[in-house]
Parts: sequence; structure tokens; C-alpha cells
Amino acid sequence: VGVPRLNGARMGVLATRTPHRPVPLGLSLAKVESIRGRTLIISGADLVDGTPVMDIKPYIPFVEALKTATCPPWVNAEGPDNEPLHIAKVLIGQSAEEQIRDCWSARQSQSMYSTAEEYLHLVRQALARDIRSVHQRSFGKQAKSEEGCKSHAIEGISAQRDNASSCDKDTLFHIILEWIDISYEMLQGSVVHVVGATTIVPNERAY
Repeated sequence: VGVPRLNGARMGVLATRTPHRPVPLGLSLAKVESIRGRTLIISGADLVDGTPVMDIKPYIPFVEALKTATCPPWVNAEGPDNEPLHIAKVLIGQSAEEQIRDCWSARQSQSMYSTAEEYLHLVRQALARDIRSVHQRSFGKQAKSEEGCKSHAIEGISAQRDNASSCDKDTLFHIILEWIDISYEMLQGSVVHVVGATTIVPNERAY
């Protein structure tokens, strides 16, 4: 499989965490947040949207937290050097933040987060690494310059153009978090600029 963190370099299936494997079952650490009736709420699991949870087992630190564990350098790498998924910063302008807050308020009763601030933190965390495909990063949509982009924001303060409708749709990327479609663009220097948000109904894709 092509590994995103290696810019598409191929590795054996069993050397990666790809779901495309002979037996598509995986393990992931998760935190039990709460129990609501017959529903168990967990967080922190390394899953994509729609992945079924087949089983939950207790974590046993003295058995599973191995201090002598090792991994390849490309897995253990930290920092911007030679890290294709590095993001320098995530900018959310005022208009985009208001749209995100409005969308979250509309779905508050179904959200796993208690406040809009917690949800905004989720957005920043999700975009703190370059989640685009290798094709999009290497051969597809080109990043704008931060200085030349009219929708540029500095330190989270919105500038002249700060909404998705006024941005070139060919340069927009999307991530869906709790059925809220977050649209963003990439600026030069590995900067993510969030430009808007819309709510979508389950099983409906807006793009």
C-alpha cells in the first residue's frame, strides 16, 4: 500500500495500519467517556467515520505499555523535518468560526462535545496534520500563497474575504466531523485556512 507519511512510497500491508488487509480487523486505544443507557461513548480511537467497533477489552498497562518497544524511523518521526504531513498552523477566521458554531448549535443534541469551543478544538486537532491524499498533495490542487490570498487571516483574525462562497472551489478541501462539512484551503508554508462550514444529513455528501 502507498503510505501517506512516506509520500506514497509503498510498504507491505502488515507493516502499516491500513484497513486494506486480509483480515480487516484492527486494534486501537480508546477512552471510555461515559455510558448512556445501552450506549458506550468512547473517544480517541484511530477510526474513520462509519467503522464498526466489534469488541472492547480492558487496557492492562504493565503488559501492554512496553518501555522497550521500537518502531521504524518513519513511524516515530516528530517535527517538521522530512514530515510530509506537517502543518505549520491552522487558521480559522471569524466568519468561518461563526459558521462552525452555528452548525454545532444546530446539532448540539447529537454532539459528543459539550460546547462549541470543544468542537472547535476538535477541528484544529483534525487539521493539525495534512490529511489530503498523496495525489492531492503532490499532483493536484496547488496551495495559495499566504500573502496573496485575500482570505488570509493572521493569528485567527479574519481579513477581507473569509467565507467558502468567495473562495475558488477548485482549491477547497473538505473534512466531515459529526456531520458538519468543514471546508478549508491550503496556503503556502503548510498553513491550513478554514473558510466555512455547513451541516449535512447522514449519508449525504455535499461534494
